[in-house]
Amino acid sequence: MIIDRERLLKILRLTESNHDGEAIAAMRMANKLIRSAGKTWEDVVSRFAAPAPKSYGSDYRTPPSKRRPKTEP
Repeated sequence: MIIDRERLLKILRLTESNHDGEAIAAMRMANKLIRSAGKTWEDVVSRFAAPAPKSYGSDYRTPPSKRRPKTEP
């Protein structure tokens, strides 16, 4: 089944509400819409999001060219 993109966007806009109950209800509606289409959030997001960056080890947020050399004790 195909997800109604416009409906999902309308529901997701409701998650920006300052009223916690409204935002939570909207997220639940979005989850229900996704599940009813036989999809997961991973399915939805993977179509639009860029792949995760390659891991640079434990210091993955800093590119190798910007890292300080490790000193031996």
